[in-house]
Amino acid sequence: MKIPKQVKVGAMKYDVIQCSEVIVNNEEVAGSVSPSLQQIKVQTGLKKEFTTEVIIHEIVHAIAHHAGRSDLFADESIIECFANGFTQVMLDNKGIFNS
Repeated sequence: MKIPKQVKVGAMKYDVIQCSEVIVNNEEVAGSVSPSLQQIKVQTGLKKEFTTEVIIHEIVHAIAHHAGRSDLFADESIIECFANGFTQVMLDNKGIFNS
């Protein structure tokens, strides 16, 4: 997956920012999303497949936020389940997502 500069989720455009460090609650993580700032941050230096998964993971958080589901936005087990599933479908079916 080519790392996009922006991702549109609903009506909002999120900037995708690559950072050497991503910190959330004083803990280093691979990625984060801020709906209020419209930013997705992803740590640099990750393997290509993991970077794809991290970006999809953060997009799923953003989808939950824009759907008004703060309960899902904060539920890492649900987000991870959908992010892993979407990532695998995209990697296994590359041709169907290119238009």
